[in-house]
Amino acid sequence: MNFRTAIAAAMLALAGVPLAAFACDTQKSENFSSFFNQFSNDKNFALGRTIYPSTRVRLEYGIEGGKQQITEQRRTVTRQGDAASSALGDYIKANQLEFTVDESAQGKTVVDVFKPDRNWVLSYHFMSKNGCWFLREIQYHAL
Repeated sequence: MNFRTAIAAAMLALAGVPLAAFACDTQKSENFSSFFNQFSNDKNFALGRTIYPSTRVRLEYGIEGGKQQITEQRRTVTRQGDAASSALGDYIKANQLEFTVDESAQGKTVVDVFKPDRNWVLSYHFMSKNGCWFLREIQYHAL
């Protein structure tokens, strides 16, 4: 790494841009499937590819008086708060979960993690920025 590259990396790190973003070639769009595989299995990569502070949303659905009720709670999570959790792939395996990927929106992808026949879903919302994928929000949906 030459001196200019080192200075540029240090300036970006101080500006809050994750250094792991350099793992993506911004000259061509990153393949989501390859990104998600690494994101799921490499905790350090996932931490570097999450926008902090990150938003966590808990949505609880119910019916009261014949009308659908949705209760929403939001909180922010720091990198330090996320560092204590396990890698997503380990969580999926340990809890025998499944996931689906919805890439229907341009530059946005949602991965739903769930256990079949259960009334909850974790929705991981990813966005593409300069051709690189980042996690921006996790939503917990419970019936």
